[in-house]
Amino acid sequence: EQEKLSKKEIDDLRKSFGKHTEVFYVEPLSKLPTYSDMNCLTKKSRNILGLPGKETIGSLKQKKFDLLMVMNPRAELYLAFLSACIPSVFSCGDRDVCGEIDMVVERKAGITSLKYAEDLLHYLKMIRN
Repeated sequence: EQEKLSKKEIDDLRKSFGKHTEVFYVEPLSKLPTYSDMNCLTKKSRNILGLPGKETIGSLKQKKFDLLMVMNPRAELYLAFLSACIPSVFSCGDRDVCGEIDMVVERKAGITSLKYAEDLLHYLKMIRN
């Protein structure tokens, strides 16, 4: 079952970064986006193979990010493909399916996405200092 985060939890997490952030909320079984003020990737953003469609990839490739944090607790080819298409200086997450993640940090069973994000930030700050 997919973990559900409240809008407040996501907004609080974004504020804790202290930087401009964009959230890509992946909800592959939903026909409509849950949040209107976020990048919600729904069933409509998939192609016939279940991978991100041309429009989704095209719009992502026009952006540039310093950091990509993948916090989805499920292993999905869709998410791996999406991560590989997002231009970022550095990426981190809990699994590397096809070489798309620079730093893999284990996510223990039962750890929420919010706690995992805190862990990732902790390790990134250790590396920076």
